[in-house]
Amino acid sequence: MNPQHEHTKKTLVKAAGVVSASTLLSRMSGLVRDVISAHFFGVSRVWDAFVYAFMIPNLLRRLIGEGALSSAFIPVYTQILNQKGKKEAERVANIVFSLLVTVLGGFLFCTHWIIKILLHYVTFSDKVTLALNLLLILFPYIFFLSLVALFMGISHCHKRFFIPSLTPLLLNIVWIGTIILFCSRGDTSPQEKITILAWGVLVAGFAQLVVNGIPLVRSGFSLRYIFDFKHPALVHVLHLMIPAALGFSITQLNIFVDLNLAFLLGDGANSALWYGNRLMQFPLGVFGIAMGTALLPTISHHVAKNNIDGLKSTLSFSLRSVFLIVIPASVGLIVLREPIVRLLFERGAFDSVATQRTAMTLLCYCLGLFAYSGIKLVVSAFYSLQDAKTPVKIGLVCMVLNLIGNIIFMQFLREAGLALATALSSTVNFILLIVLLRKKIGSFEGSRILSLFVRALGISVLMGITTHFFFIAYVPHIFSWPSLNLLLRLLVTIAVSIGVYGVFGYVCRVPEIQKIAAALINRIKK
Repeated sequence: MNPQHEHTKKTLVKAAGVVSASTLLSRMSGLVRDVISAHFFGVSRVWDAFVYAFMIPNLLRRLIGEGALSSAFIPVYTQILNQKGKKEAERVANIVFSLLVTVLGGFLFCTHWIIKILLHYVTFSDKVTLALNLLLILFPYIFFLSLVALFMGISHCHKRFFIPSLTPLLLNIVWIGTIILFCSRGDTSPQEKITILAWGVLVAGFAQLVVNGIPLVRSGFSLRYIFDFKHPALVHVLHLMIPAALGFSITQLNIFVDLNLAFLLGDGANSALWYGNRLMQFPLGVFGIAMGTALLPTISHHVAKNNIDGLKSTLSFSLRSVFLIVIPASVGLIVLREPIVRLLFERGAFDSVATQRTAMTLLCYCLGLFAYSGIKLVVSAFYSLQDAKTPVKIGLVCMVLNLIGNIIFMQFLREAGLALATALSSTVNFILLIVLLRKKIGSFEGSRILSLFVRALGISVLMGITTHFFFIAYVPHIFSWPSLNLLLRLLVTIAVSIGVYGVFGYVCRVPEIQKIAAALINRIKK
């Protein structure tokens, strides 16, 4: 085994571990946030309007900031950092910062007045009117979070992952605090409560910008407005960013279509999609996105040094590591979906019907969980190679497939059909990305990845069967409060499931699981 590759793997695991740990903390707080939100707003018209208004700026933020900009900026910044030094890299970062401030400021000014004019001259339904009023408050969130994405990209290139990965935690804290302090009063209407929450989210966006900006400045980075929009590096970033934006816009357009189709399905559809997606995002954020966040700067360094073998080895290791965790997590969520939703959300305004709708949506989303994780990793490889066109072409094909699937499945499964179409089109997207990347760089341990995938899936199915029957058989009556008994039942079942997965994996000789087991045995002996 190449010692350099082994060192890269250890560095990647350490970086992904830092991101995973802080992301886990953020996801846990996000779960608390969603539990509290479900209690006060449930699956309702008001929450539908907020979800719509919150998701639109988030889609644009992911497109402009975390999506196209990060994917285009990080490889270019890394290359300049390696070849020309920190001073020139800092200058390029400031030019990009200046362009963002200028363009986003103008965009927000225009959209504000467009919405104002629409509200003044056009008559909408109550839900659409509320959503537009909330958009007026939430649109500046794009400005704050796009700059946050730039600051995070710079930090990642310098191997600083901890503080940026805690950014979502701040949003959750402010969100929870806003609901508890201002929305729990009985003398305010649901519309007033949701408006207060929107202002809280905007405050959180500004706080996230400050938290990511201050450490960057303290580390020696000098933030300046530099009007040099013809700089070759900026032209290079924009050249990469345009096809990247097209690629990311396909994903965001799919979500936007889902939001609008859910609006047509009636009250509660957007809410059920929101809660189901949030639960699915838990393992995706902790493992898939965490590895992807750490992967892009790592393989960008490989490409900058023309080390394609290092890129292949790192990508293969990343895919195998994520599949090993995400596949059993998907099966576990599918098997235990109803009790999990019932335990977390079913109280206050969130009733048993909302539980059924959310659980079905969660099941359909989880069918594509491995694909969402894999896409994040493989697309990072394309962007590190400064090829944004291939993911765009594949994304266009899958966007059409998603739209066709939406129209078909929503007729039978309502909002869950939208989630199923997303899962199936994402699976096709992932497969096509793998095939075309292999043609571009050659084989990257495809048989090893496929073997791990098939074994993990088979073992996870056996684990899922065991989980189902154990959950039925184990019914504790220790506590007088039913929710505590359900919590204990789920915790014990999950612990047994993890043990079963580990034992089956060891017996079936999955190398990665055997290595983990050997490491645990050595730790116990010591």
